[in-house]
Amino acid sequence: YVIAEWVIRLVMLFIVPWRRPPSTATAWLLLIYFWPVPGLLIYLLVGRSRLSRRHRDKLSELKRRLLPTLGHLATHPLIAMPTLPAEMGPVAQISRRVAPLPELGGNAVTLIGASDQWLRQLIVDIEAASSSVHMAFYIARADDYTEPVFQALERAAARGVEVRLLVDDVGSADFMRGLRRRVSDTGIQLVAAMPRSRLWRRSSRFDLRNHRKLVIIDGRVGYTGSQNLISPDFREGLVYEDLMVRLVGPVVLELQLVFVGDWFVEQEEFL
Repeated sequence: YVIAEWVIRLVMLFIVPWRRPPSTATAWLLLIYFWPVPGLLIYLLVGRSRLSRRHRDKLSELKRRLLPTLGHLATHPLIAMPTLPAEMGPVAQISRRVAPLPELGGNAVTLIGASDQWLRQLIVDIEAASSSVHMAFYIARADDYTEPVFQALERAAARGVEVRLLVDDVGSADFMRGLRRRVSDTGIQLVAAMPRSRLWRRSSRFDLRNHRKLVIIDGRVGYTGSQNLISPDFREGLVYEDLMVRLVGPVVLELQLVFVGDWFVEQEEFL
């Protein structure tokens, strides 16, 4: 047992630092040094950013396809690149490391702090949609609270609007069957993001999920924030308080780009 512990320590000394920040690698190595066997098991469970091979291949293809669009955003003479306040520098730096999307000026932002207010405004915007409604949520459920939204989406699809709903397969695992029943034969395209699989090579890590909360209407109006498409009191004894922002302006095109990327990874359809 002692030999096995030292083998684990020595082998992981070379594996853990690979492509990790020094602080993260140090934390993992300390855990494995003091508790080699439990540390190794924890590392195998959540220590690797493991996506399925299919998702990795699709992400590589997506990056190649998006290069022209990203170049267009960076060089177009009519796109305003604002000068950011000094205190926003670190935030912008983190944002650029996460995704190569530039900061765009000329946006109108409305903060919405009440779930009912957000729902009413969302329905108004869906009713005015003429070409597309794209939605991505970690949790979505067809319930009394969200029924008016689904009715508005159904009416939009009936008048020829492309309605697409992307829902995380783990976050909405308990509600997916009801969702499929609700949108059946309505024209609403429902797709599970990062679907679960019993096959190890086709399955992503259970805690690496699509947590987005996005709505993009006609590429002109966008919403994002922390509100899922579900009643705020869906967990017994809790009432969630969330914030959403309603966006109008060039940044909405970037939200659209994010949705297009997610849709391509799941559907192999480049919108």
